[in-house]
Amino acid sequence: MSGGGDSGPIDLTVVLPTRNEAGNLKALFDGLKALAAESRIQFEVLVVDAGSHDGTAEIAAGLGARVYSQQGSGYGAALAEAFREVSGRHVVTMDADLSHSPFVIRDLYRRRLEADVLIASRYVRHGFSETEALRSWLSRVLNAVFRGVLDLPYRDLSSGYRLYRREALQELAITSRDFDVLIEILVRLHNRGFRIVEIPFHYRPRRYGESNARLFRFALSYLKTLGRMSRLRASRDAADYHDRGFFSRNPLRRAWHRGKYRWAMERLEGAARVLDLTAGSTRLLEGLPQAVGLDRSLPKLRYRQPLGRRLIRGEPRQLPFADGTFDAAAAFDLEPELERDPGLWREVARVLKPGGRLVIGTLDVGEGEARLERAGFAIRERATLYGRMLLLSTERPARE
Repeated sequence: MSGGGDSGPIDLTVVLPTRNEAGNLKALFDGLKALAAESRIQFEVLVVDAGSHDGTAEIAAGLGARVYSQQGSGYGAALAEAFREVSGRHVVTMDADLSHSPFVIRDLYRRRLEADVLIASRYVRHGFSETEALRSWLSRVLNAVFRGVLDLPYRDLSSGYRLYRREALQELAITSRDFDVLIEILVRLHNRGFRIVEIPFHYRPRRYGESNARLFRFALSYLKTLGRMSRLRASRDAADYHDRGFFSRNPLRRAWHRGKYRWAMERLEGAARVLDLTAGSTRLLEGLPQAVGLDRSLPKLRYRQPLGRRLIRGEPRQLPFADGTFDAAAAFDLEPELERDPGLWREVARVLKPGGRLVIGTLDVGEGEARLERAGFAIRERATLYGRMLLLSTERPARE
């Protein structure tokens, strides 16, 4: 299907997982065709059919859809297989039971540049859900529990009506096979620094047929996923790992992260140009508009991108800057192999101006200091705890 009567690259793939939805398809495709007629969106409809026995696949093909026969079982498998088949630059997932109005696609598509994922949300302001009391209560409780335990800012994690940028989906490795896949997708994309935004949506119950989600099995699969996703969120590789520490509900963890931040900011004060060597692992860029951020982790740089700072993905051992570029540098939470590499500190010394400052968090006492001194740094200040140098300020001596 396409809007505007033009042919060309496919802007959008609409993914419809189906199982015995024959009674809903005509009305749904009438809506999609009306959307195509009034818009300029070039889109295809991909029906992923899970062995329907009511003629769903044949009806969908007759209405102009591309039909794919699902190989695995479950809603999660349907999405995983569909994502490998899509052609559009953006992908919309929606239900085929008429609970998702096709015209919401227009709203999602208009805002596609705002985020990597747009969620049609029942639980943000102006969103609404017309459903029976028990199902509505259970959905809200599950969303609240997952939002709190996983420390995610989204209110409708279980909405299956979403628009994705296809490039974001290419980084996914989906393991869930039931409706809990919706939580897994958000956690994995959030952990990789992709931007996710919710827009209000009015949900209506299905018009024909029976729901393929069994209420308590649905809830059980979500709860089983909670443990897996909690471990994923706790990973230091998560793009927002250090921000979670900075705003943690644990007062000790929060005090530690904020104390390091204040200490470093005081020692970087007055520097005109600052290089943050671990930009994805600190909040220094928030307070240093003059800073350049470098990190090896693309997800962490992606997470910092909305700040509008200059960000570079690169190898700290081979800094892409001229000699004497920076007045100061910061290196917090370095990987152990980097911390022990003398070449790193010689490279940092190279890009600092004579007399430039280096502020470090977490460094081995003894040999760590010796490596810095061999690179030409003079240690000015230290704070230690349990044999670890937690806070260290050094200075690059003026070159002869």
